[in-house]
Amino acid sequence: MDCDDILQRAMAMQGSGTPFALITVVRAVSPTSATVGAKMIVEADGGFQGWIGGGCVKAVVQGVALDAIRTGRSRLVRISPDETPEEPGIDSFPMSCASGGTVELFVEAFVSAPLILVAGASPTALAVVQFAERVGLRVAHAESEGRFAVDPPFCISAYEGPLFSAVQPRWCVVATQGEGDGSALEAAMQTGAERVLLVASNRKAAKLLAELRERGWDSEELARRIESPAGLPIGAAMPEEIGLSIAARLVQLRRSGDDQPPPRPADWPQGDAETGGAPQREASRESGGALPSASAARSVASSVYGAIDPVCGKRVETKTAVRISYRGRAYYFCCPGCRSVFELLPEHYLRQRMVQQR
Repeated sequence: MDCDDILQRAMAMQGSGTPFALITVVRAVSPTSATVGAKMIVEADGGFQGWIGGGCVKAVVQGVALDAIRTGRSRLVRISPDETPEEPGIDSFPMSCASGGTVELFVEAFVSAPLILVAGASPTALAVVQFAERVGLRVAHAESEGRFAVDPPFCISAYEGPLFSAVQPRWCVVATQGEGDGSALEAAMQTGAERVLLVASNRKAAKLLAELRERGWDSEELARRIESPAGLPIGAAMPEEIGLSIAARLVQLRRSGDDQPPPRPADWPQGDAETGGAPQREASRESGGALPSASAARSVASSVYGAIDPVCGKRVETKTAVRISYRGRAYYFCCPGCRSVFELLPEHYLRQRMVQQR
């Protein structure tokens, strides 16, 4: 195959989403048989097409290419019989062929963006979907009532392991927050996803993990794969902020590797459905008592101020709030994030608001 054939094959593989690495010779010093511009494709199973030099070069490049496919990171490689000082950004290998010569190659990884599966229709789940898509991840959404935030074929209508596994997620986020938590968490574990990020309070997370252990799941595997609290500790309080912290954690996993531990305090809490996704906090010293429930706070705020964000329940001033009109009525939001979440599922939040006001 000549270079044109290689490039056409690479374009076809990229269009189909097939992972591969494209290797190009960028420098060749005699007496090597490699020529500048020569190209080779290495597939995820180790198969290759094209020619870039002798067997010594090919053996090194195949190993580097497979690692590039696995990590998604492109590499610049030098193969030389001479010892050269280490240079940042260049991976050096010894030339084992008797003919000698130096070859430098660019190993370019072509892999599809990782796919995450988000379970739940909570404000936090919807925020995760939005932020994950913005940072270039592919997203599947599982929601038992069919209120999907993504397009087919990545819509899953039940919290069942085979359905979750069908989309082959690399990571899962469980943000059901009171709606099928146990089923969604176990289904996420059954996918074999490298990490399962669970949005839950410490108490609820402990309860769900205990239930999984009772059903035969290994404690070490649960500890290795499930992260709760989910996300990075950025002081998140509202659903969209928690969604942002989870998206940041997903970016960290993608760029730093799945063995990257989450840098978080052990007691960093996240809320349940009762708190609308906001972290549960201890009562302040000034108040001397427990904070009111979310529903009670909404009721009082509504009667006094009149404008309540239908997504997070936060009081907003109508003069400065983000506003939209829906079915002839104005609704006010604390931020564009809540407005965007509302626009995805307006009827859901209006029904939720009616229940809370009863």
